Amino acid sequence: MNLDIVPVKSERKQLVEEQILLRFSLFDMEKQGVMPDLGPLRFLLFESSGMRQRQGWAEMVDEGVYEVAIPEPKPGACYLFFACPKSGVWYAQLPHLILHTTMNGISVHRKAAESTATPHLC
Repeated sequence: MNLDIVPVKSERKQLVEEQILLRFSLFDMEKQGVMPDLGPLRFLLFESSGMRQRQGWAEMVDEGVYEVAIPEPKPGACYLFFACPKSGVWYAQLPHLILHTTMNGISVHRKAAESTATPHLC
Protein backbone atom coordinates (compact mmCIF):
# COMPACT_ATOMS: atom_id res chain seq x y z
CA MET A 1 0.00 0.00 0.00
CA ASN A 2 1.37 3.40 -0.97
CA LEU A 3 0.08 6.30 1.16
CA ASP A 4 0.38 10.02 0.55
CA ILE A 5 -0.51 13.11 2.60
CA VAL A 6 -2.64 15.55 0.59
CA PRO A 7 -3.41 19.04 1.96
CA VAL A 8 -7.12 19.74 1.55
CA LYS A 9 -7.68 23.20 2.96
CA SER A 10 -5.80 25.66 5.12
CA GLU A 11 -7.23 28.72 6.78
CA ARG A 12 -6.41 31.21 9.46
CA LYS A 13 -8.68 31.65 12.44
CA GLN A 14 -8.53 34.33 15.10
CA LEU A 15 -9.06 32.48 18.35
CA VAL A 16 -7.45 33.10 21.73
CA GLU A 17 -4.23 33.29 19.75
CA GLU A 18 -3.63 33.27 16.00
CA GLN A 19 -3.89 29.71 14.74
CA ILE A 20 -3.71 27.88 11.44
CA LEU A 21 -6.16 25.09 10.74
CA LEU A 22 -4.64 22.67 8.27
CA ARG A 23 -6.83 19.98 6.70
CA PHE A 24 -5.41 17.02 4.83
CA SER A 25 -6.27 13.47 3.88
CA LEU A 26 -4.44 10.19 3.63
CA PHE A 27 -4.55 9.21 -0.04
CA ASP A 28 -4.08 5.63 -1.27
CA MET A 29 -1.94 5.97 -4.41
CA GLU A 30 -2.73 2.42 -5.59
CA LYS A 31 -6.51 2.74 -5.29
CA GLN A 32 -6.51 6.42 -6.23
CA GLY A 33 -8.77 7.37 -3.36
CA VAL A 34 -8.92 8.62 0.21
CA MET A 35 -8.02 5.96 2.78
CA PRO A 36 -10.72 4.85 5.19
CA ASP A 37 -10.20 5.46 8.89
CA LEU A 38 -6.79 4.08 9.92
CA GLY A 39 -7.25 5.11 13.52
CA PRO A 40 -5.99 8.14 15.42
CA LEU A 41 -3.37 10.17 13.55
CA ARG A 42 -0.50 11.66 15.59
CA PHE A 43 1.40 14.75 14.49
CA LEU A 44 4.82 16.15 15.35
CA LEU A 45 5.66 19.78 14.51
CA PHE A 46 9.15 21.31 14.46
CA GLU A 47 10.08 24.91 13.68
CA SER A 48 13.34 25.22 11.75
CA SER A 49 14.64 27.62 14.41
CA GLY A 50 14.42 24.82 16.96
CA MET A 51 12.53 27.18 19.28
CA ARG A 52 9.21 25.33 19.12
CA GLN A 53 8.24 21.69 19.03
CA ARG A 54 4.72 20.39 19.46
CA GLN A 55 2.96 17.05 19.23
CA GLY A 56 -0.63 15.97 19.47
CA TRP A 57 -3.47 14.23 17.68
CA ALA A 58 -5.08 15.28 14.41
CA GLU A 59 -8.88 15.40 14.55
CA MET A 60 -10.90 13.50 11.98
CA VAL A 61 -13.42 16.01 10.60
CA ASP A 62 -14.83 13.95 7.73
CA GLU A 63 -14.34 10.53 6.10
CA GLY A 64 -10.56 10.36 5.63
CA VAL A 65 -10.07 14.11 6.28
CA TYR A 66 -8.07 15.23 9.30
CA GLU A 67 -7.44 18.66 10.83
CA VAL A 68 -4.54 20.01 12.85
CA ALA A 69 -4.75 23.34 14.71
CA ILE A 70 -1.31 24.83 15.26
CA PRO A 71 -0.20 28.21 16.61
CA GLU A 72 0.92 30.49 13.79
CA PRO A 73 4.57 29.75 13.16
CA LYS A 74 7.19 32.47 13.06
CA PRO A 75 8.62 33.37 9.61
CA GLY A 76 10.63 30.48 8.21
CA ALA A 77 9.97 26.79 7.79
CA CYS A 78 8.00 24.35 9.94
CA TYR A 79 8.02 20.59 9.48
CA LEU A 80 4.86 18.60 10.16
CA PHE A 81 5.21 14.80 10.46
CA PHE A 82 2.43 12.21 10.85
CA ALA A 83 2.09 8.68 12.24
CA CYS A 84 -0.77 6.25 12.74
CA PRO A 85 0.23 4.03 15.69
CA LYS A 86 -2.92 1.86 15.63
CA SER A 87 -2.17 0.83 12.03
CA GLY A 88 1.60 0.54 12.54
CA VAL A 89 2.44 3.45 10.21
CA TRP A 90 5.23 5.61 11.66
CA TYR A 91 6.66 9.08 10.96
CA ALA A 92 9.31 7.90 8.48
CA GLN A 93 6.73 5.95 6.44
CA LEU A 94 4.50 8.90 5.55
CA PRO A 95 5.36 12.02 3.61
CA HIS A 96 5.62 15.16 5.71
CA LEU A 97 4.50 18.73 5.09
CA ILE A 98 6.71 21.80 5.09
CA LEU A 99 5.01 25.09 5.95
CA HIS A 100 6.89 28.16 4.67
CA THR A 101 5.79 31.29 6.51
CA THR A 102 6.52 34.80 5.29
CA MET A 103 5.01 38.19 6.08
CA ASN A 104 2.76 37.69 3.02
CA GLY A 105 1.35 34.28 3.92
CA ILE A 106 1.94 30.59 4.33
CA SER A 107 2.58 27.99 1.66
CA VAL A 108 2.37 24.23 2.21
CA HIS A 109 4.67 21.79 0.42
CA ARG A 110 4.68 18.00 0.56
CA LYS A 111 7.91 16.01 0.88
CA ALA A 112 8.06 12.27 0.18
CA ALA A 113 8.86 9.87 3.00
CA GLU A 114 12.52 8.98 3.43
CA SER A 115 11.70 5.32 3.89
CA THR A 116 11.31 3.29 0.73
CA ALA A 117 9.58 0.49 2.60
CA THR A 118 5.87 0.16 1.98
CA PRO A 119 3.92 0.38 5.24
CA HIS A 120 1.96 -2.72 6.20
CA LEU A 121 -1.53 -1.88 7.42
CA CYS A 122 -3.70 -4.29 9.36
